[in-house]
Amino acid sequence: MSSNNTMALIEKLTGRENYPTWKFAVQTYLEHKELWSCVSSKVVTDSKLDTKAKSKIILLVNPINYVHIQEATTAKEVWDNLAKAFDDKGLTRRVGLLRELITTTLENCQSIEEYVNKIMTTAHKLRNIGFLVDDEWLGTLLLAGLPEMYQPMIMAIESSGVAITADSVKTKLLQDVRNSESAALYVNKGKGNQTQGAKQAFNNKTSKGPRCFVCNKYGHISKYCRNKKKEQKSKEDSGYVAVFSATTSNSNSSWFIDSGASMHLTMHREWLYDEIPPPVSTVKVANDKKLIVKSCGKVDLNVVGARYFVTFIDDFTRKVFVYLLTNKSDVFNKFKEFKAYAENQLSTTIKILRTDNGREYLSNDFQTFLKKSGIIHQTSVPYTPQQNGLAERMNRTLLERARSVTTAAYITNGCPTRSLAYSTPEEMWTGKAINISHMRIFGSEAMVHIPKEKTKKWDSKASKMIFVGYSEESKGYRLLDPKTKNVVISRDVTFLENTIKRDFAPVPLTESSTNQNTNERDSTCSDMENSSTTLETSNLHESSEDYQTNEGSLYEPDETIIDEMQSNITTRSKYKAQNDKNNIYLCSSVSSELDIPETYSEAISSENANSCEWKQSIEDELQSHAKNNTWSIVEKPEKERLIGCKWVFRIKEGESAPLFKSRLCAKGCGQKQGVDYTETFSPTVRYDSVRVLLSEAAQHNFEMMQFDVKTAFSYGDVQENIYMKPPEGLDVPPNMVCKLNRSLYGLKQAPRCWNHKFDSTLKKFGFENSHADKCVYIGNVNNNKVFLLLYVDDGLLFSKSKVSLDIVLSELKNNFEIKSCEPKNFVGLQIEKSEGHIYIHQSKYIEKLLNKFEMYNANPNCIPVDPHTAL
Repeated sequence: MSSNNTMALIEKLTGRENYPTWKFAVQTYLEHKELWSCVSSKVVTDSKLDTKAKSKIILLVNPINYVHIQEATTAKEVWDNLAKAFDDKGLTRRVGLLRELITTTLENCQSIEEYVNKIMTTAHKLRNIGFLVDDEWLGTLLLAGLPEMYQPMIMAIESSGVAITADSVKTKLLQDVRNSESAALYVNKGKGNQTQGAKQAFNNKTSKGPRCFVCNKYGHISKYCRNKKKEQKSKEDSGYVAVFSATTSNSNSSWFIDSGASMHLTMHREWLYDEIPPPVSTVKVANDKKLIVKSCGKVDLNVVGARYFVTFIDDFTRKVFVYLLTNKSDVFNKFKEFKAYAENQLSTTIKILRTDNGREYLSNDFQTFLKKSGIIHQTSVPYTPQQNGLAERMNRTLLERARSVTTAAYITNGCPTRSLAYSTPEEMWTGKAINISHMRIFGSEAMVHIPKEKTKKWDSKASKMIFVGYSEESKGYRLLDPKTKNVVISRDVTFLENTIKRDFAPVPLTESSTNQNTNERDSTCSDMENSSTTLETSNLHESSEDYQTNEGSLYEPDETIIDEMQSNITTRSKYKAQNDKNNIYLCSSVSSELDIPETYSEAISSENANSCEWKQSIEDELQSHAKNNTWSIVEKPEKERLIGCKWVFRIKEGESAPLFKSRLCAKGCGQKQGVDYTETFSPTVRYDSVRVLLSEAAQHNFEMMQFDVKTAFSYGDVQENIYMKPPEGLDVPPNMVCKLNRSLYGLKQAPRCWNHKFDSTLKKFGFENSHADKCVYIGNVNNNKVFLLLYVDDGLLFSKSKVSLDIVLSELKNNFEIKSCEPKNFVGLQIEKSEGHIYIHQSKYIEKLLNKFEMYNANPNCIPVDPHTAL
């Protein structure tokens, strides 16, 4: 194969994703061409070979990555520059690859070959970045990602005594696939009616005929040879035996001896002549899981005849189960029901039960049952619900949805959560991806088909009901009949999701909560704090008063239930909204120490304490526009539209004193698209780019400089004819207006015009845009790379050489009026540099917000708390 054809087979380097495979392929290719020594050696021994190796490497790189190697002069420099750019050996890369390696399972792949290749490829990537992947551990990981059906094969490998390695497990898996494919049932080919033709071939004695290549006799061909048919008959018989053995039912009295099994099981104890009772032990499977339980009551659930509900949450998968209760004493029976279901479905046992101190969990029967089952019972300290935080948050999630708690739990189990790497609890519990195509909007109206067995000839074929949930016993929807107030289950449903009733009046769950005042609330709290008894009401009062369900709003609740609820539940009072005008500061700004004028007349007024500073600022702004030839004074045209202008004043944070800024802005609201302007978009540097380059500057000890372009927008060239009224403070003869030559703040196209001007100026210096961010410019000055970030009219420069930065600033000053300084504040970030470190923060912005809302003296608190924090 020619050299060009070989190179064509190698995928070009596009980025970090294909760098490991590209590196291996190119190194192999260079070794084949005897050019690898040009890369591996530190000194160039043969310039011709080095040039040849360099050109071959560059031709195997995607042109978008040429920016990394344009300055390289040798093959080794090209190779090393690419390694620096794409050979990512950082912690983030390691964690990502390791997570991908551990979470890969056969169920997520389409075939066993894809599963093995994915595991081995990921392990190879980890080894390439210096992470030690043990061969035995990798082989064990290959087995761990297999489903339950491969358990016999795993047991056979374990009992065989063969060392567990990645290669041995890979060979076993691929061999198992080939065996399963070759063990398909034998299917005999249809030959039609061939008996007569065969007889004629053998009975034809008059002609010698063709010769058979099976028996070497004449008169027939191999297709009709009797010897060949005997062989086929034996093969067919064996195939039929395989079919027979595969379809024969197994007998309970038969032993199936497996030499690879570690133990054999029998249901007949009388067959054992030397029985040895085993020690009492448990078989530990899957993960050590904790089960978190939380009861919530007395919510009015009279539609289904229940007064309480209890939730069981699996700590590992976060799946929640809801059981409706008539009495609190039913918790024990529901737990036994749940325990039997969970252990049967998962083939594992419950290890830990975590609850509050409710009496329903501390009964003698409950405690005895837990001890017999070997379940550890953990209880939270009284009045510290945060110790059972997962259950508390789940109950709040269910109740805040103001829906049927069973439906809320069903939806929660189908929603991705960050704590499970954005998997769903249902998927983690069952190991299968869920299908949500059947889910509908809760409370929507639906037409339910009435079976023909229940209707007469002229009866309606459907009934209008309300969707209230999903059936757990059958594949159907739970629907509420508003007439009979019964819940029915049906599969044949047409949903009217665009006609949801939203005018349900919520029925309060208790009556006592609305009459409590602040004093009653305080006394209630103090009584609870002084109490030494364990009460379940501390875990129940939020659900009884703070949350309401729509089920209670559809039908009037049972009055006897509400009376019972009032006597047992401590509720919190609701504060009435106060019409306090003093609280207006929450939504309005607090005046700062320095008054900022709103108009030109206010700025120059003698009553303004800073009028001198504002006058000087205005004068500087006008002089800057005159210097830039921003406008020309012309007579007012008859048919041209005039736009207005306005002075805008701001005070910026300076290093030692505030800076008074006056900005002349055009009233762009008077412009019309297609007449005064066309395109308006202008890019700005991304905050990610700022942080990345600051990190690089800290790591490589770059020099940094910051610059600010004064009246930057006035440098942009305007292509349209725009006429503006003269600004206040500018002496202009009557009937004269300003024809804009340059862009001005406030114009729709001003940012775009300025960006084009700055971009073209930098490219004249030899700078180029980064492919990742158009406002990151990269140039080469005095053989030193210079990075420039632009955010509107503020810029930041990075380079290893201070001289290179000074050259760039000098070139910029030749084209724009700029101010340069050490970086202190950039795009809202305060920058502090020390030896080997760069710190960025926003302390001034935080202080400004605290002062604005009068919270400067408030006590700090971490709110809201991370919902995934283990409480």
